Amino acid sequence: MYFQLIAPWDKPGRSGADNQSSLGADVSAALGAFLLFGYVVVGGLFARWHLRRGRGDAKGALRLACFTSLAFAAWALSNYHFVPRPEYIGLQFLLLGIPLFFGLLTWIGYMAAEPYVRQRWPKLLVSWQRLLSGRLRDPLVGRDVLLGVLAGSVVGALFLGVTALSGLAEVDRVNSFFGQGVWPSIGYSISLPAGACVFGLSYLALLSILTRFLRWRWLGLTVTTLIQVALFSPSNAMELAVSILYVLVFMAVLTRIGLVAAVTFQLIILTLGYSPPLEITQWYAGRAIVALLIPLALLVWGSYVSLGG
Repeated sequence: MYFQLIAPWDKPGRSGADNQSSLGADVSAALGAFLLFGYVVVGGLFARWHLRRGRGDAKGALRLACFTSLAFAAWALSNYHFVPRPEYIGLQFLLLGIPLFFGLLTWIGYMAAEPYVRQRWPKLLVSWQRLLSGRLRDPLVGRDVLLGVLAGSVVGALFLGVTALSGLAEVDRVNSFFGQGVWPSIGYSISLPAGACVFGLSYLALLSILTRFLRWRWLGLTVTTLIQVALFSPSNAMELAVSILYVLVFMAVLTRIGLVAAVTFQLIILTLGYSPPLEITQWYAGRAIVALLIPLALLVWGSYVSLGG
């Protein structure tokens, strides 16, 4: 059985004209594939080099990779229907490869970037390394979490306001997992912190590697910013302005506050951008509350911990 809501602004998916992707989308897809390949190859070489010389935080990288893999595994368990039949065993192992792949990306990014960031931007990893070491009640960690929540909430509110004023609020997409039930909603919400970690570490690794190759810090920052804007493939002036705003705020949070704040910022953006609207009278109100549980927990925990007793 299949059910779908087709709104007046939806375009027919079978028309030949709509299936032809624009040049910007093609460039964005090609750039994303190239960056992923280069990230795995070049980042893997840097990670291997640091690991062999004992320069990276191998214990922290392993903890982070385990967290990411377990979070995506929980997301998979809450969304996939498992059938106890022999012919599905191979499929289960194939699906297990997805969480392990994201764990590998996280490990590569952290092992490749951590020594360079510690050398050039040592303040960016102070609260992050305290968090990885288990110091959950450290006031600096709570402060960075609060700043990330603040920046993400302000930018998310600006995005919603701009789309509402421009008449495009009705085309905002809600992630399909929120429409599949409460358990898929919980699983997807659990995966969001891991996805934010993968995103933040990927661009931190890209920034550190580009700065290493280009020699100048400002040039590495500029190229990293331009790559992020290009990946959004904006099709009009408003989308370009929104993309530039988002990237500039993300890079400012990453380079001025630290990795913990950048990951929290990305988590808030993912939550506000893809969860159902919080309308208590609607049938999806419970799933909207589920989507806000982790950001609200971070807000309360960060407020309490940042006070330092």
